[in-house]
Formats: sequence, structure tokens, C-alpha cells
Amino acid sequence: MHSRSKYRYAGNVKAKKPWEEYLNECRAKIKEMRNKTVDTHSLAAQFVHLRRKRKCSQKEMADLLSVNQSLISRIENGWNRISLDTLMKISKGLGVKIVISAHSITLITNK
Repeated sequence: MHSRSKYRYAGNVKAKKPWEEYLNECRAKIKEMRNKTVDTHSLAAQFVHLRRKRKCSQKEMADLLSVNQSLISRIENGWNRISLDTLMKISKGLGVKIVISAHSITLITNK
């Protein structure tokens, strides 16, 4: 009976680390990446609030910011990682200041 090796294989070459150690390292990297992600849901909520405060549709907001309506939808649903360029368009188009910290992005209205 063939027993399963505790080492991972890359082709016919035996790995230098046990499989469980390799998996634990991968899990640690994933956990670290999750902890570094910015809370886009709070940004989404702020963005929806600003859009509704201006009483405009997603399409009207997209036209104001010179972007596609689908981008507005993705921002509001928290599905999109927003580029700095897009954040600058939002800042200029809506007349808001954007404060970026290690854990959040905040939209501050000038009023």
C-alpha cells in the first residue's frame, strides 16, 4: 500500500518543506493580505450618501465624474478596488477631500 508523503512535489522533484508547513505559510500570507485591505464598504456607503445627497442617479454621477456607470455601481457595491486616479476624479467632480489612511478612506465634504 502506498502511503501519502508529507512533502509536496513539483514534478519529480521532492520539495524542501513539508506540505503542512507550506500550507501554513500560504494561509499566513492570505491572512496578512486580508488584514491590509481597505474597508471599501464604508467608502461605498459614503459614496452612496454623497450621490443621494446630490439627488442624482448612478448615470448622472458617472457623467459628472466622466466615468462609466458600471464603475459607479461597482464602487457602491464594494466590488472594485478604486485606483488613485478614480479617487482624484471623485474628489474633483464632487468637490470633496479624500483622506486615505492605513485602514480607511474617508470622503470629507467642504460644506
